[in-house]
Amino acid sequence: MYCPKCGKIIDDNSSFCPSCGVDTAHGEVVETKKETKSVFASIAVVFSLISFVCLIISFLLGYIVKDTSAIAFNIFSTTFIIASFPFFVIALVKNVFSKKSILNSLLALVFIVVAFIFCLFTSGSLTVVVNSVVEDPHSFYLSVLSMTLALDISAIIFGAISINQK
Repeated sequence: MYCPKCGKIIDDNSSFCPSCGVDTAHGEVVETKKETKSVFASIAVVFSLISFVCLIISFLLGYIVKDTSAIAFNIFSTTFIIASFPFFVIALVKNVFSKKSILNSLLALVFIVVAFIFCLFTSGSLTVVVNSVVEDPHSFYLSVLSMTLALDISAIIFGAISINQK
C-alpha cells in the first residue's frame, strides 16, 4: 500500500505512515514521538570543550611564555573536567533506562575520568615548568599534556556521538 500523502510504500496493516505521520484511514496527520537529543550529554560536551580550551591556554602561557597564570588555567581545565563528569553519568543512566546504546556514553565517561587523572599530573608538572630557569624540553609535561588533550578530545567526540544516537 502507498501513503495517500507522501506516496511512500507502507505496510498494508499500518494505521499511519511512518514517514510523514498521516493517518492512512482518514488522511489526517498524526503526531509521532520525536527523538530528543540528550541535554545532559550536550552540557558535558560543552564543559569538555571549555576544559580543552583552558588546557591549550595553560600550555601557551606556561610552556611558551612561562607565566604563572598558566596554573590558574590548568585549574580551570580540571574544574570543567570535574563539572562534566556528572552530566556524562546522567547521560549514561538515561541511555540505560531508555534502552539506547550505552557504548558511546560509557566511552566518553571513561575518557573524561582518565583525562581528569592526567590533568592532575599536568598541574603538578606545569608548576615545575613555570618555575624552572633551565631551558630543557620538559618532556614529562608535554607527554602528560598531550595525553590529557587526546583524552579530552576523545570524550568530546564520544559525547557528541551519544547526543545524536537513537
